[in-house]
Amino acid sequence: MGTVTKSSVPSGNRTPNRLVRNSILCLLAATLIASQSWAGGLGIPTSRAGLGFGNLKDFSGLRFNLVDRDVHQVNGLNVTLWIPKKNDYATYRGVSLNLVGAQGEQLDGLHAALIGLAGGDATGVCIGGIGIGADDMRGIGIGGIGIGAKKLEGVYVGGIGLGAGDVTGIAIGGIGVGCSDLDGLAMGLIGVGANDVNGIVVGGIGAGTHDLTGMGMGLIGVGAHNVKGLVIGGIGAGCHELTGVGIGGIGVGASRITGLAVGGAVGGEDLAGVTLALGYLKSDTFQGLGTGAYTNLKRSSGLTIGIFNRADVLHGVQIGLLNHAGNNPRGLQWLPGINAHF
Repeated sequence: MGTVTKSSVPSGNRTPNRLVRNSILCLLAATLIASQSWAGGLGIPTSRAGLGFGNLKDFSGLRFNLVDRDVHQVNGLNVTLWIPKKNDYATYRGVSLNLVGAQGEQLDGLHAALIGLAGGDATGVCIGGIGIGADDMRGIGIGGIGIGAKKLEGVYVGGIGLGAGDVTGIAIGGIGVGCSDLDGLAMGLIGVGANDVNGIVVGGIGAGTHDLTGMGMGLIGVGAHNVKGLVIGGIGAGCHELTGVGIGGIGVGASRITGLAVGGAVGGEDLAGVTLALGYLKSDTFQGLGTGAYTNLKRSSGLTIGIFNRADVLHGVQIGLLNHAGNNPRGLQWLPGINAHF
């Protein structure tokens, strides 16, 4: 048996690898050569379409460049390696792959950069290794650290956080989400902050809004000025006016509540509806059904059930171990079991 030497091994298996390597080297060499001049480049078959190398400012096809500068419009597949210079008014349509960064006035299609993306308006899919910044974005966006924009429409995820003026769709921040107006869903591991919300906000620790129409949830708590819908706080929920349902592990507090409130303690100036407090219920004006170990109401209209029920002015029924109705005749103000005034 003869020995097989290295030189006798067929080289056919190595040929594809060599072809790929040589092709890549040729592309890089052509790009380097064409990019020596900022103002121009090499296009095959023309300087406006086909296969292009260098800073071709108006081009359609497959284009490679080290650094874009003063680009007008590129359609097709664009590959660049470094941060663009003075490229604020560029339009890219199609697919853009960028090693360090991308910048333009209009980005339409799929755009990805290892470091980050910056655009005036972006429509389609944008992926930034560190982050994305734009005026208006429509579609899908993923930022390794975060996303910042004036307006977002679609689905957007920021590794650490997300900040925007208006959001329509879904916004997710690894730590948090902050925006002015939200129509849709916003989630943050730490929290969510917004001005006006029509939809759902979920904060790992808490969520805070000015006006909320929909649902707000926070592991610690939820705070809002006006709420129409459902708020759930692991510890508590607080707002100025609540119309709907409020649930707090420790308590729920609001100036005015209309609907259902459930918590260890519930307090407000005006409560109307069903208020289920495990421990303490307090209100200046109460209408409906209320419970609590101690119900302390200045003016009560309806039914209260507790261990000790107190009302300065009662128009309804109290059921408990001891009940006090301040507007009853002197001998009937303090009664065990049940008290009433109609």
